[in-house]
Amino acid sequence: LNHPVISRWVALVLSALVKRPDCLRHLDPGEVAAALAEMVRLESRYVRARAVVTIWFLSERGLAEGDTLKMIEALVTVLEEAKKLGGASDPELTGNCIAVLSKLCRDRRLYQKLLELDGLMYVMHFSEDPGAGRATRLHCAALLCYLTTGEEFWRRMPLPDLVHTLEALGALEDAETQHRIALSLFQLSLEPAARGELLNQGTHEMLKRMSGRPNEWVRRGCAAALCNLAALPGAERRLMGAGGP
Repeated sequence: LNHPVISRWVALVLSALVKRPDCLRHLDPGEVAAALAEMVRLESRYVRARAVVTIWFLSERGLAEGDTLKMIEALVTVLEEAKKLGGASDPELTGNCIAVLSKLCRDRRLYQKLLELDGLMYVMHFSEDPGAGRATRLHCAALLCYLTTGEEFWRRMPLPDLVHTLEALGALEDAETQHRIALSLFQLSLEPAARGELLNQGTHEMLKRMSGRPNEWVRRGCAAALCNLAALPGAERRLMGAGGP
């Protein structure tokens, strides 16, 4: 795979085969996963882009947990390099990586790997970087929305940083993304121990602003989150805008 011509042809052939179930059943998923994990790390932009898209299609067919962990590790490596170079250097590749991670990390055991590799740090970075491109940031919102369903998620991530990221994404003029941000805040507010910190970070003010959006599902998400925050003893004054400790 180190030869540029060979790696291009391998990437092209694998991309075609994985899309066809009648061909895929004759391949060893573990060997395919190992090859894709290696190609994602090559210098060729064409090969890396092909490999990332192929991982998406391969995940549709199902992967063993060990193979999926290899894919997550390889994709996080791409995001790490993209951050160093600047997201604007290849926003399509960055966005596709985050979209595939969103698909792969739907299993609780697997998204733990993303957290262990500091993958969330890169997702949050691109969430707040306008140069990363609109599509990339929309994929970031989708991934964060899913991750916040985990009960332990908020304990693994400093809430001030997370709230800042969600606020940046909530400013995007996209109804689905705004709904995801409202849903993320609702999911975080389900944890009683997190409510005080959410209020300290001004989350209620963000939710009030978003409540004025025309989309009904955005408004519902905001209302549900505010209702959870209101359950915190002594929260009434801040929610009503009266200040207080």
